Amino acid sequence: MPHRQALIRRTIDTVRARVRFALAGETAARTTVALAVFLWGWLVIDRLLEPPVWARAIVFTVVAVWLVRWLWKHSLSALVTRLPDSVIASWVERRWPELGETLLTALGADENDPDPMHQQLVSAARERAEEVLLLHDEPQVVDTRRLRPWFWGATAAIVSAGAALALTPTGAGVYLRRLALSEELWPRQVVLRADAFVMREGRLVWRAPKDTPLELEVFADLTGGHIAPDTVEARLRRDDGGRSRRQLSSIGEATTGPDAHQAYRMKIDRLRQDLEIRLRGGDARLGPLLIEVAPRPTVTSVELEVTPPEYTGDRTYRHTADAIDRIPEGAAVVLHAVSNKPLKKVAATMTRGEGAELLGAQISHDAMSFSIAVPSLSEAGAIEITLLDQDGIDSQPPYRLPLRVEADAPPRVELTLQGVGRVITPDAVLPVRVAILDDYGVDDAALKLTARDRTLSFPLALGPSPDSLEAAPRVDLLALRSDPEQSLPRLEPGDRIQLQATARDHYQSASDPPAGPHESTSQSEAFAIVTAEDLVARLEEREVNLRRTFEQIYDEARSAELSADRLDLKQQDTTPEDAARQRRLGLSRLVEQFSKLTHDVASVAAGFGEIHNELVNNRIQNDDLKERIELRIVRPLEKIAAGGLPRLERDAKDAAASLGQRPDEPALPEQVREQLADVVAQMQGALNEMKAVETYNEVLALLRGIIDDQREISDKTGDARKASLKRLLLD
Repeated sequence: MPHRQALIRRTIDTVRARVRFALAGETAARTTVALAVFLWGWLVIDRLLEPPVWARAIVFTVVAVWLVRWLWKHSLSALVTRLPDSVIASWVERRWPELGETLLTALGADENDPDPMHQQLVSAARERAEEVLLLHDEPQVVDTRRLRPWFWGATAAIVSAGAALALTPTGAGVYLRRLALSEELWPRQVVLRADAFVMREGRLVWRAPKDTPLELEVFADLTGGHIAPDTVEARLRRDDGGRSRRQLSSIGEATTGPDAHQAYRMKIDRLRQDLEIRLRGGDARLGPLLIEVAPRPTVTSVELEVTPPEYTGDRTYRHTADAIDRIPEGAAVVLHAVSNKPLKKVAATMTRGEGAELLGAQISHDAMSFSIAVPSLSEAGAIEITLLDQDGIDSQPPYRLPLRVEADAPPRVELTLQGVGRVITPDAVLPVRVAILDDYGVDDAALKLTARDRTLSFPLALGPSPDSLEAAPRVDLLALRSDPEQSLPRLEPGDRIQLQATARDHYQSASDPPAGPHESTSQSEAFAIVTAEDLVARLEEREVNLRRTFEQIYDEARSAELSADRLDLKQQDTTPEDAARQRRLGLSRLVEQFSKLTHDVASVAAGFGEIHNELVNNRIQNDDLKERIELRIVRPLEKIAAGGLPRLERDAKDAAASLGQRPDEPALPEQVREQLADVVAQMQGALNEMKAVETYNEVLALLRGIIDDQREISDKTGDARKASLKRLLLD
C-alpha cells in the first residue's frame, strides 16, 4: 500500500516538474526571440539614425515594459501560477482515458474516513490507478509541437548573435556599448570634426561674438582609412524657431600626413541669436552643434594712477581717465581698468610716434579687472588694449587710450623797467621788476648786468612760493662802481649796457642720458649812457609833447563845460518831447566826455610821473624842477583823474537817470556845474605849471647855451694864445 501511494505521488510530481520546465523553456525561448527581433530591428534603426542617449533610454524602457507584459500574458503568468494535484491528475486522466477518475479519487480520498464502504471504494480506485500507471511510461502532458517554433527561433537568435560577435567583433562591441547607453558613435567611412566647438554641459558649443560675421570650418578626417564626403550639408535652426539648410564649400585640396584632412567652410552672417547646427556628410553625422552669441569683451571704466616725478614734489593721484587731460612729463602711470566679462588674457601696446612697446598686464583674481604699468612718459602716445575673454572672444577694435603729456616748460621770465628809460646817466639807479613763473618751482634766479664786456650777476631771493617769484631789485650803477667786489667799469657817454634776468628750474628728464634743468632768460633791456644835460634835454622834449597833449585835453574839458551850459537851451519850434530827447542825448555825450577826460588826464599824469622818476633815478641835481613836476603837476593831475572827473561822471549819470522826474529843472544840477568849473580851473592851473616848467627849462637851456658859448670862446682864446706864444718862441 505505501509503495503504491508513492507511485501516484511520484507521477504527479514528475508531471508537475515537466510542465514547469516546459513553461520556463517557453518563456526563455519567447524572451530570446523577442529580444533578437528587437535587437536586430533596433540595430538597423540605431545604425541609420544614431538616436541620442535619452532617446535610446526611452525606447529601451518602453520595449522592456511591453516584453514583460507580453511574456506575462503568454507564459510567465502560468509559470508562476500554483499547479494543484487535482489539475495534474486531470491532465494525466485525459492523457490515459482508461484511468477514468480513479486518479482523482485516489488523490482526493480522506484517509480518516470511518465509513468502510468508502474506504473500500477508495482502495479499489487507487489500485486501479496504480495498475494503469504501471502499464505505461510517464505521461506526456506537454504539447512539444507548440513549443518547437519558439525553441528553433531562440536557437536561430543565439546562433546569429554568436555569428555576429565572431564575424564583426568591433561593430558588435560598439552596438553593445550603445545598448548600454554609451555616447559612442558607429564607425563610419566619413568622420567630421569641428574644432571650434568645445564640450560644455554635454553639448558641443562655440561661443562667438554677437553681430560679427563668422566662418564655420569643418574637417573631414582622412586618417585611418576614412574618406572625404562629396558634400557636407548644414541644417540650421535659429533660436526663434527658423530653420534652413546650407551646403559647405570645399576648401582647396585635401592635406596629407599624420593630420590628413579635407576642409569645408561656410560663412555665417552677423548672428544676433543662438544657432543650432547639424552636419551631414556621407555617412557621418555631427551635431547638434550650438553657436552661442556673446558680447565682445570691452573696457567699461578706466582710472589712471599717476606718480609725478620726484622733483615736482607732487603726490600720487588717481582719477578717471576722462578727468585727466594731461600727464606730467616723466610721470609713471598705472592704468586700472574694468571689463564687462571675465578675461583670459590682456595684450597692451604703447605707441609713441613710429615706435611701439609691449606692456605687461596683470589680471585680477576675479578676472573682471586688470592693471597695466606704463613707464615714465616723456612724450605723448597711446595705449592700445586687446582683451581676450574666457570664451576665446577678443575685443575688436582694440580699446585705445591716448595719453597727452604736459611737457615741463622752461621758466617764464619777464623783466620790466620802472621809473627809468632806455637812456640813462652813468650814475643812474635802475629799478626793475622781475616776474618768474615755473610749473614746479624755481631753483635759482639772477639779474645780470653787462657793461663793456663785463657781466655782473646779482642773485634774486626766492619767495615763499617756489613756483613763482616776483622781485623789484634796484641796480645802482654808482654804488656798483664804488664797490671793489663788483668793480663795474666807469661808464662814459656813448657806452651801452644790458640788463637781463635768468632763472633755472628743477627739471630732470627721464631720457637716457637724463637732461638737466631748464634755463630761461628774459628779454634783454639795453640802455644808452648819456650826460645829465643830454638826458634833461630829452626829458624836456617829452615835457613839451605832454604839455601839448594836455592843452588838447584842456580844450576838451572847456568844450565839455560849454556843452553843459548849452544843455538847457531850447531851439525854436521844438516840441517838449524833442527837447527832452536832446537833453538826454546831451547828458549822455557829456558822460562819455568825462570818461575820456579821466583816462586822458591819468595818462598825462603818468607821463609826468615817469619824467619825475627818471630825474630822480638818474640823479639829476635839480631839486626845484623835480619838486615842480611832482607837487604842481603830477599830484594835481592825479587828484583830478582819481577824484574830480570820476565824480563828475557819476553825477552826470545820476542826472541823466533822473532827468524825466525833473523836467523843469536844469539838466545838469548847479552843484555839478560848479564841480566842472572847479575841475577846469584845476586843469588850467596844471597847464600853467607845465608852461612855467617849460619856461624854466628854456631859461636853463639858455644859460647852458651861454655857458657852453663862454666855454667855447675861452677854449678858442686859450688856443689862440698858445698859438701866438708858440710863434713868438719860434721867431
